[in-house]
This record gives sequence, structure tokens and C-alpha cells, in this order.
Amino acid sequence: MDRLYGGSGAVRNYAAILVVDGAVLGWDGIALWSDGSPLIAFLYVVLALGCIATGGGLYMRWGRARYRLSPEGIEVERHGESKAVRWADIAGISEFKGPPIALEDRALFYGPLLPLGLLAGERILEIIHRPGARFLIRESLVEGYGGLRQDILNYVGRDTLVNLHARYWRRQ
Repeated sequence: MDRLYGGSGAVRNYAAILVVDGAVLGWDGIALWSDGSPLIAFLYVVLALGCIATGGGLYMRWGRARYRLSPEGIEVERHGESKAVRWADIAGISEFKGPPIALEDRALFYGPLLPLGLLAGERILEIIHRPGARFLIRESLVEGYGGLRQDILNYVGRDTLVNLHARYWRRQ
């Protein structure tokens, strides 16, 4: 039986806040235009379009991610690209915790920088393939990260190296 996990509500909420912010800035820009301040109104409208474009891009790229788990493997679909890995090909799993800057230094951080990550830190699940490749699953980009992590651990089996207590400052 397949299990499906989707993009995080935090990403969708942040994208919605950006779009609403863009709409408010656009409305204020139109009001300033009618009051006779064309330069400031133009700047407001440009900023509004930037907010709306950023919110739409954030949702299109990261809000529609899908993680499908089946007895054969995991299939990850992010921003139009799909990657499938069989459970038998997984050599190790590690979970890293820490601030985004420290995770970025170890090439573990990917995706947008969300405001919540600056305060609470990030958790990233690293799945290593046998051919030497890896892919990362970031907690703030996945709805139901805890269940996804547990399902992956249940499927992988006992012959895989699992380190769920890794920290970003630990040397390998």
C-alpha cells in the first residue's frame, strides 16, 4: 500500500502571506497614484508584483512537492522533477538538526529560507544511495515529516546504517 506525503502547510501559508501582502501593497499603490504621487505609487506596485511573483514561485516550486512511499521504494517529485530510489539501494540514513547557516556549510540545506527556520532551526533527513548519491528531505517542506521518517525507517530494514542523532557540528 502506497503512502503519500505532500508539501508543507508552512510553505503554502508563507506563499499566501506574500500574495496578500502584494495585494495590499498594490491597493496602496493605486491609492497613492490617485492622490498624485506617481513615483511612490510606481514603487509600491513594483514591490507588490515582486511579492506576488515570489509567493507564486514559492508555491509552484516547493508547495507542490510529493513523496510517495511504496514497498518497493520512495519516489520524490519536486518542482517537476521525479526521482525514485529502491529500498534495497539505500546504504544509510542520517538526520541532521541545526540552524540553516550551519546546515548550508555542510551542503545539507536546500530550498527557500523560511522565517520559522531562523527561530526554530531545521531538521533534514539525508538518504544515501549505494552508488554514492544522496537526497535530502527537509522537515519544513514536508507535511507530516515525523510519519514520513518513521515509514522510511520501517521500510529500509535492519542492514542499513541509521544515525538519527547527527548534529550539524559533528565531523564525519
